[in-house]
Amino acid sequence: MYVQQGLLPEGSDFVILTGEQCDAIADILADDHARQAEVMFFAARYPQETFSLAEGFTELELRWVARIRALGERLYRLTRPRYPLYPGGAYFWEQVRDHLAERIDVGEFDRWLPPRQALAREYGVSIRTVDRAVRALAEVGRVLSFPGKGTALA
Repeated sequence: MYVQQGLLPEGSDFVILTGEQCDAIADILADDHARQAEVMFFAARYPQETFSLAEGFTELELRWVARIRALGERLYRLTRPRYPLYPGGAYFWEQVRDHLAERIDVGEFDRWLPPRQALAREYGVSIRTVDRAVRALAEVGRVLSFPGKGTALA
């Protein structure tokens, strides 16, 4: 995900777009198709907004809207992480590892850790970051990974 700051409506601080959405809009701007970029940007910025012929959009513009929405739907929407991490300190995977170890110590998990995708959403990081943290816990014997089944507490 990227924060796109060049195309903001007045009064907005930032907009979170997927990398593919940013690339698509940047390509259109490079080709000097300002109307297409504007329509695509607003389709990404306001995903619940309706776009129709009755509202004055052309068939071509509606195809642009469909394209940018399809790019955005491939990735989950960013939500505020349940457990924020702090840049500038330890690596994110180390922070996730340490926090998971604390959660294990207090008995938050029964026998299995949640799926890695769920942990990635909770911490606001990629699945690879969670995977590295879980592997580090497995190296010290805190958890056991079973491919296709999940990660059990040791």
